[in-house]
Amino acid sequence: MPITVPATPVLTLTGGCDEAVFWAVNDDQTIGLRISTTVPEDRSTQVIDLAHADAPLVEVQRGTSLRMLLCGDVSDETYSITSTATAVRGTVTFSYGAGPTGCADGGYGGSAILKHVAFTDGTSLKSLKISSDTLGCFAG
Repeated sequence: MPITVPATPVLTLTGGCDEAVFWAVNDDQTIGLRISTTVPEDRSTQVIDLAHADAPLVEVQRGTSLRMLLCGDVSDETYSITSTATAVRGTVTFSYGAGPTGCADGGYGGSAILKHVAFTDGTSLKSLKISSDTLGCFAG
């Protein structure tokens, strides 16, 4: 029996990790969103047109227990990815806090704001803001 996938998923759990990975999942962790970028040395705000991005920055994933996989936090083998789709239209705006510059000082804050994003599988997001104070070490 085919699974019906919402064209506009409701992503309620969000966070961040690594140098700059933002993530979001729905309540049952069957739909996940992964947004990745490289933090500029001056941590300046970046606005990226996803139709012209050099690499897939924004990806929607479908599967099970996806939260475990989005930051490499795999603690058991219950997760799986059954499909992925990359963003082909829209914008993402990245902003970063001044926070610490080393791992010993903990993470720093940042946000990714998606606007009018469309994916290769027909999924769309009108807008979504993901904020986190747990981005990883800044290598500057």
